[in-house]
Amino acid sequence: MFANRGPVLLSILLLFSLGAAAQTTTGTVNGRVTDTAAAFIPDTSVTLTNVRTGISQTTQTTEEGLFVFPLVQPGSYRMEVSKSGFKKFISQFELAVNQTVRIDPALEVGEVSSTVTVNEKAVLIESETSSLGQVISSRQVEELPLNGRNPFALASLSAGVVPLGSFGVGLNATRMAAQMAGANNFMANGGIAGSNEVLLDGVPITVCCQGQPAIIPSVEVTQEFKIQTNASTAEFGRTSGGILNLVTRSGSNAFHGGVYEFLRNDQLSAANWFTNRAGKVPIPGRDDYRTPLRYNQYGFTVGGPVEIPKVYSGKDKTFFFGGYEGTNVRQYGYVNSTVPTNLMRAGNFSEGTANIYDPATTQADPNNAGQFIRSPFPNNLIPAGRQNAITKNYNAYFPLQNAPGVVNNFNWVQSLATDDAQGTVRVDHNFNPANRLFARWSVTDDSYKNGDWENGISGWSQAIHANTFVLSYMKVLSPSLVMDLRYGLAIQRNLFLPDSVGEDVTKIGLPSSFAAQQTVHAIPLLNVSGLRSIGFDSLRNWSRYTHALSANMSWIHGAHTVKFGWDGRLLRDNELTLDGGAGNFSYAAGFANGPNPRAAVPAGQSTFGAYATFLLGLPSSGTIGYSDTWARQQFYHGFYIQDDWHVTRKLTLNLGLRYELETGFTERYNRQAWFDPGMATPLAQQTGLPLTGGVAFSGVGGQPRNLWQTDKNNFSPRVGLAYQITPKTVLRSGFGIFFLPTSQRGYGSGNPGFQVSTPFVSSIDGVTPVGTISNPFPTGTIPLAGSANGPLTLVGAGVSGLYFNSPMSYTQQWNFGIQQELPWKVLLNVAYAASESVKLPLNFNPNSLPLQYYGAAGDQTQVAYLTQLVKNPFSGIIQTGSLAAATVQRNALLRAFPQFTSVGQNYLAQATSSYNSLQVTLQKSLSHGLSLLSSYTWSKNLGIANNLTTGFLDVGTPGFQNDFNRAIEKSVLATDIPHRLVVSANYELPVGRGKAYGTSMSRWLDALAGGWQMNTVMSFNSGFPLNFSNAGAASFAGSRPSYTSSTVNPQTSGDIESRLGGVSGGTGYLNASAFRQPMSFEFGDVARLTDNIRSPAKSNIDVSLMKNFVVKEGIRLQLRAEAYNLPNHPVFNSPSTSVGSAGFGVITSQANSPRNVQVALRVIW
Repeated sequence: MFANRGPVLLSILLLFSLGAAAQTTTGTVNGRVTDTAAAFIPDTSVTLTNVRTGISQTTQTTEEGLFVFPLVQPGSYRMEVSKSGFKKFISQFELAVNQTVRIDPALEVGEVSSTVTVNEKAVLIESETSSLGQVISSRQVEELPLNGRNPFALASLSAGVVPLGSFGVGLNATRMAAQMAGANNFMANGGIAGSNEVLLDGVPITVCCQGQPAIIPSVEVTQEFKIQTNASTAEFGRTSGGILNLVTRSGSNAFHGGVYEFLRNDQLSAANWFTNRAGKVPIPGRDDYRTPLRYNQYGFTVGGPVEIPKVYSGKDKTFFFGGYEGTNVRQYGYVNSTVPTNLMRAGNFSEGTANIYDPATTQADPNNAGQFIRSPFPNNLIPAGRQNAITKNYNAYFPLQNAPGVVNNFNWVQSLATDDAQGTVRVDHNFNPANRLFARWSVTDDSYKNGDWENGISGWSQAIHANTFVLSYMKVLSPSLVMDLRYGLAIQRNLFLPDSVGEDVTKIGLPSSFAAQQTVHAIPLLNVSGLRSIGFDSLRNWSRYTHALSANMSWIHGAHTVKFGWDGRLLRDNELTLDGGAGNFSYAAGFANGPNPRAAVPAGQSTFGAYATFLLGLPSSGTIGYSDTWARQQFYHGFYIQDDWHVTRKLTLNLGLRYELETGFTERYNRQAWFDPGMATPLAQQTGLPLTGGVAFSGVGGQPRNLWQTDKNNFSPRVGLAYQITPKTVLRSGFGIFFLPTSQRGYGSGNPGFQVSTPFVSSIDGVTPVGTISNPFPTGTIPLAGSANGPLTLVGAGVSGLYFNSPMSYTQQWNFGIQQELPWKVLLNVAYAASESVKLPLNFNPNSLPLQYYGAAGDQTQVAYLTQLVKNPFSGIIQTGSLAAATVQRNALLRAFPQFTSVGQNYLAQATSSYNSLQVTLQKSLSHGLSLLSSYTWSKNLGIANNLTTGFLDVGTPGFQNDFNRAIEKSVLATDIPHRLVVSANYELPVGRGKAYGTSMSRWLDALAGGWQMNTVMSFNSGFPLNFSNAGAASFAGSRPSYTSSTVNPQTSGDIESRLGGVSGGTGYLNASAFRQPMSFEFGDVARLTDNIRSPAKSNIDVSLMKNFVVKEGIRLQLRAEAYNLPNHPVFNSPSTSVGSAGFGVITSQANSPRNVQVALRVIW
C-alpha cells in the first residue's frame, strides 16, 4: 500500500519542511512568567543574551505567560524579564548541547528599576524531556584526566554505555584504530556497536562503511558534548540508539586562547606486568623493564572578535576561533608470542604430546570401510629431505625462541610510530538578531607505522587525510517561527600498505607463475595454527565522503513547541581493496594427524601438527584474491515532526514521528553484485540436477541498479512524558524506534564477479594432500570477469554477497525513571532502560550441511558415507578448483548449492537482541569547588546479533555451529557487561586567596599553596563473556567444545595472578579438564558467548593534579600531572579459548597499559 502513497507523502513532507539540521546541537530555553500568586502574566518582555558574545534575542510571553527560545547555541546566558508594575527578573545559567532549560520567573510587584537576580549555576532537573543522555561539560572535557586526549572517551561516563575495543583510545595507542571503526565502537543501551551517530556542530561526520567519524576533534577545540542513549526525539535518526553530539568552541567579545604541550616518556611509566614477571629486560643491552616511549602533543588556540583596525570591528557581531594541534609518538610495546622451538625447526617433534603422522602413508583402513589410517614418522622426526625448500626459506622469518617452553616462548618489543596534525577554524557572524551564520573547517593528517618482529615483512603502515566542514544559517522568520539551514561535508581518505610491498616472492622459492598471479607483490600471509602469523596480504586505498544538507523549523504555537524538518545525505565510497592480493596460506594439524586422520587432534598437539605440515609444505587452506575498484553511493532522507506539548504546568508530552528512506548502494559502472538463491542456472540443464542459485548483477538483465532493495516502510514514532511531581521531582518515561544505517552493509560483504578469491585445493577427499606450497595454483586463478559469466560467476569456488531483500534493522527503546533534585546541587536519576532490536544483520551460510544428514554422535560410518568420493557431475564443466576433479566427496553434493564450494549470504536481517538495565546516576554540579558524576549500570544483553566492530577486549561475535540450528545459538552478547560503575570528579582545593582557607594570604604564599586542583576518573566493570573454539576437531563436529561434567568448575581457583600460567605462573585461568572436543555430528554445549565464564574484571583509576598560577589579570599558567592507571593495576586479557591447543586457558598479555604519567604546561589567556 505504501508503494503507491509513498511518493505523494514524501513530496508533502519535503514541501512542508523547507530543509535540515534535523539532528541539532542547539538547545531550548522556555518557561512561564507568573506573579507571586501564580497568575499568568502575558505580553511580558523576555530577553536572552549570550554572555560571551553579547548577542541578544527578545520575545513576548503568550496569554498563558509562556515563552520559548528555540535553536539556542550552547553557552552561558543571562535572561531578563521585565513588565511594567513588576520588578525586573534576571537569571544567569548555562545551556548545554541539546538541552531544554526551563525557568519559571515569579515577578514581584514593584518598580522595573528594582531587580531580583537568580544565579542558576546549573539547571539540573529535566522537566521537559523523556530522553536519556548525559552532557559532558567543557570543564570535564578540559580538566578530567584523559588518556590520549580523545574527547570521545568521556562518553563512557554515561550510564548504559559500554566502550568496546579501541573506542576512545588516544594517539599514544592506535590513532588509526581510533580513526576507523573504533571511534564508533561503543554500545548504548543495547544498541549495535558500530551503528551509532556522531554529530559535530549539528551535522553528521560519519562516513561509509564502518560508521567511523571522519575526524576526532581535539580536546582544545571541543566545547562540550552530549551522549544520547535512549528515546531521543524525532530530530535524531539513523542510529541504533547511541548519539555522540559534539559542539566546537567559538569566539567571543574578548580575545582568548592558549598554548600548551603535553609530554610523556618511559621514565615516567611503569613496566608491563608480564615483563616484570619474566624477569628479563625486553630490549637486550637496555637495563630497564620498561619499553621506550616518546610522546609530545602541542598546539595553540586563539579566538575573539574579528578586528581590522580602522576598517571593521566585529564586537557583538563577528567572532573567530582557531586551533592547531600536533602529536608525535614513538612507542614500543612488549609482546609475548609463540614461535617454533629449536627442535621443531630441525623437524624434531619430541616435545609434543603425541606422534606426528606421515601424510604420505595415508591408506584405506582395512578394518573399517570408508576410513583411513596413517603411520607415524619414526621417532617423531621429519627427515630433512622431506622438508619443503620454500618453507625452509620461510622458516628464517620466524625469530629464534628467547624464552623456555613450547608456548609463549618469544618475548619481543613492537614499535609503533604516529604523527598527527589537526587544524580547526570557526567563524560566527551575527547580521542582526534575526539572521546568524557560522562556518567551521577542520583538517587532519595522520600517519601510522606498525612495526613487527625484525623480519621486515609483517608490519604495515597507514595514512589518513580527513576534512570536515559545516555552514549554518539561522533565520528568525517571526517571533514564533525560526529556521535553521545547515550543510556539512565529511571526507576521509585512507591508504594502507604492507611493509613487504614490492618484494619478489621468487627469492624465497615461490614460482614465477605465482608471482604473476599476485595483485599485491608482497610476501604472502602465513598462518600456522598456534604461532604468530608471518607476512601481510592486503593493500587498501579508500576515499569516503558524506554530504549532509538539512533544514530545521521551530514553531511556537501556544503550549506547543513544534519542530519539523528534513535531513538529507549523500554518502560516497571510492575504494580499492586488495584483500588477499598477495596470497595467504594456513596450516592446521590435519595432514599430520593419525592414525585415523579424521579423529580429533590430541589435546596440546595442534600447534606441533600444524608446524609439521608447514615443514612438509602442505597448507590446509589458502586463497589469492583479486578485486576491481568501485565508486558507489547512496542517498538518505529523514523527515520528522516533533511536538513538545506543555499540557499543564507539571506535564509535558514529547510526541514525534520520523520517516526514513535509505537507498541501496548504486555503483557508477554497475560494478556490484549479490547472490540470488532462486536464480535459474544453466548448470541445471548441463548436469541434470535440480540446481538454482547464481550471481545477480546491478543493472544487468533487468536487475535494479541498487545493491539491496530500498525499504520504504520505515516510520519511527517517538513518545514520551515528563511529569513534575514537585519542583524537585520529575517522573519521566519515553519510547522510540530507531532504524540502523545500512551503509555498513558495504563493508566486507563480498562483491562477486568484481571481487574473487581462488581457493587453494589442499585435498579432494579431505585426507590425502594434493596441493603444495611449491605450486599453489597449478590450474590458474579465477579471473575478474565482472558480469560476463552471469549466473555461472564463481561456480566451482566460494561466493559471498549481500542478501538483496533484507529490510532495515531497527531498535525499539523505552525507559521509565524518576529524577530527584537533592540538596547541595545534587541530582539523582534512577531509570529502567531497555531495548529490543529486530531484523539485525547476520551472515548466513546456506551451504551448511543439512541436519538430516547428521548421524549419531561419533558415528564414523556416517562420516565415511559423507566423505566417500563419488562421481563429480561438474567434472568437465567447471575448470578450476576442487569441483574440476573427476570425483568429489558425497557431502559436497548434499549442500543447497553444490556448484559452489561455499556460499555466504551477508547481512541477512534475521538476528535479534534484547537489553534490560537498571541505571543510577548521581550528579553534583559545581559548588564549593567540587563537581561529580557517578553512574552505575546493572544490565543483561542477550541475542544472536553480530557486532559490526570489534576490538582489543571485545571478543567479537563467533559464528554458528550450523546455520540450520540457530536455536542453540542464543546467548549473552559480546557487549554484555552485567555491572559497570564509573565515577568522575573535579575538585578545586579550598585553599588560597578568595577560598575558604587562606582567603587573605599573601600573593607569594598563594602562589605556593593556592590554585591546586585534583580530578579523577574511576571505572569498574565485569569481565567480557568468552568465545570458545576447537583446535583440530573431528570431522563434522561442532565448532565449539562441550563441558565434561556439570560438576567440574571450568575456571581454576585462586587469585588472578596465580592463575596466569606460563613462566613462573600457576595452572592457568581455565580448567582444561572441564572441556572436551565434540565428536562427529555433535554440537558443543558451551554457549556461543559464555555468561558463566568471563575475562578478568576490569578496573582503572586515572588521576590528575593541577596547579594554576595567576601571572597577571587575564593570563594564567597551569602545570598539570596526570597519572593513568595510578595504582598500576593490571587488567589481564582474555585467555586462549581454543580447546585442544597447547596454550589453552592461559592468559599471556596485559589488556590495559601500565601506569603512565603525563606532564603538561599550559598558558591560558
